[in-house]
Amino acid sequence: MNPAAIKTHSYVYLVSPSRKSQKGFTLIELLIVIVILGILSGVLISVINPVRQQRKANQTVMRSNLEKLHMAQLACVNARLNPIDDCITADDLGVNVPTGEPTPATTYTIGSTATAVTVSANEHFATENCTMTYTYTVSSGIVTKTPDADCLVDF
Repeated sequence: MNPAAIKTHSYVYLVSPSRKSQKGFTLIELLIVIVILGILSGVLISVINPVRQQRKANQTVMRSNLEKLHMAQLACVNARLNPIDDCITADDLGVNVPTGEPTPATTYTIGSTATAVTVSANEHFATENCTMTYTYTVSSGIVTKTPDADCLVDF
């Protein structure tokens, strides 16, 4: 492995024969390519997956509508002597139920059990359902929020 000497204009350069025959990429070059691919894939995923963003926006609208129904139901419960029987329809609450908003597959339900009044919203999307429910227990005055595992937004 003696380096070969090359003479050019009175300068002598030493060239290692093994370095001349090396092929491949350096570690820095490979890392730069990996970083660029990571950035491009991140951009591509956000462009390709607008359905998830639209679904999340729809669920946010659904949650907002449900919160408005819940506030109307709380007002009804506080104003009536028998809220379990008197606060179970949209007319009782004095509201219009936004059925079909934000999507035609979104439904809202107002109801009661023996001890509580409830409002819930359900969005059916492909194979997934997102259901959010407010339950107000009349005897204790405790409100319970129940989200579904398929919901993308916090509840």
